[in-house]
Amino acid sequence: MPVIIVGTDYLSYQLGESLKQQQQFVPLFFINQEPWHHRTKMLDAELRYENELIALVKHYGIRAVCCVEPTDYQRYQTHFADQLHTHHCKVLFSPSAAELPSLFKATSSSIANS
Repeated sequence: MPVIIVGTDYLSYQLGESLKQQQQFVPLFFINQEPWHHRTKMLDAELRYENELIALVKHYGIRAVCCVEPTDYQRYQTHFADQLHTHHCKVLFSPSAAELPSLFKATSSSIANS
């Protein structure tokens, strides 16, 4: 399942590395605002700008945007959750890869019930 990870700090890197090993979620992109990082690669995933998020979700069928920092999660929930929901994509807060499958299932069932 294709995902985007917000951030390029050590926690984000660890999450991406764990996801690659588990192979259930595949990080296609990391979100990073530094111009000198744009379109470079980390763990075979491309670094892209936040303003490209919705286009990436549409074009690549991204199913989840994973935040490892609570402040990022709040910002993405506030600014992007409605648009992402339209494209069957969720914003998840998960500092570890082990939590992602259960978080994804929990948000899927709550969306189905609404």
